[in-house]
Amino acid sequence: MDRPLQRRDINEPIERLVREHFGSLEIPAIHYGPLTRALQDVVHDLIVRAQTEAVAKPQESDPMPVFVIKGKDKLAPRAVDAYAQLCDTLGLDEQRRQVDLAAEEIRGWQQRHPGLVKLPDHPHVPAKG
Repeated sequence: MDRPLQRRDINEPIERLVREHFGSLEIPAIHYGPLTRALQDVVHDLIVRAQTEAVAKPQESDPMPVFVIKGKDKLAPRAVDAYAQLCDTLGLDEQRRQVDLAAEEIRGWQQRHPGLVKLPDHPHVPAKG
């Protein structure tokens, strides 16, 4: 955006979302009254983030690579544990909880299917581009 955000930049998207999600339901705090400063700040941050992500979004001709570790991969639990430690180092508490859930699932699956657990043997699949 070439100009600073204005109040209408915040209020109009909220009004549009309310209309989309609630139909004709009128919500006076959004349609007729000013938003609280805290809500304005949150919405402003969301709009700025959306604008930034839209600008930073890679082109379809440059797809984002993905790295997948399958549950049958014998190295998966240790790889996920290493990722969890990186989350700890960066203070990413919620991501750490999600990683722990994945590690639990992998370990449980491997215990239930020991005959399917093996060292990785597949080639890298590059992002399509």
